Amino acid sequence: MATPKKSPANNASRAENVLAFMAVGVIGFSILIIGFLLFAYATGMKSLPALLPLLPFIGLPIGMLLIIALVIVSFRRRAREAK
Repeated sequence: MATPKKSPANNASRAENVLAFMAVGVIGFSILIIGFLLFAYATGMKSLPALLPLLPFIGLPIGMLLIIALVIVSFRRRAREAK
């Protein structure tokens, strides 16, 4: 049985995939919450949960930290492959 060859496009590790999807998910969710809050305030909605406006303040920095971790993992993999 032949062993599958890795293509250059399929070179990302599992950690890079997980970090990328987590970053996209957290940042996307935060942006959706910001959009919902803008719509809710524009329409005059009064009864919003108290912690809802705080979610983007937590999610966006976490997303930025995930992107920094993704860059670090990617640079370490590329440096290891270059040797």
